[in-house]
Amino acid sequence: MSQIELNLIVLYSSNPKALAIWYGKLLGHTVNEEKHGKGPLHYSIQLGESVVEFYPQKYERLSAPITFGLRVNADKFENFQITTKHRMLNESS
Repeated sequence: MSQIELNLIVLYSSNPKALAIWYGKLLGHTVNEEKHGKGPLHYSIQLGESVVEFYPQKYERLSAPITFGLRVNADKFENFQITTKHRMLNESS
């Protein structure tokens, strides 16, 4: 495994089913319907070891309409934390 691998992308939409179907056709993959516990009904597409998930957009949501998940090698994690900076896309510079 490389130091960092993208393993999750979550897209939020007012119509997650339609968005998932569109991406499924574009990527040539099957769309799966999912619901975990009390969470919302959502959709996913498996791309190798990565997953793209499509969730309903909540209007009160303050974060960006996309979330990324990274898989980090545990041996490299401490160095990753020290050398990586992040900020929200809507933060002013």
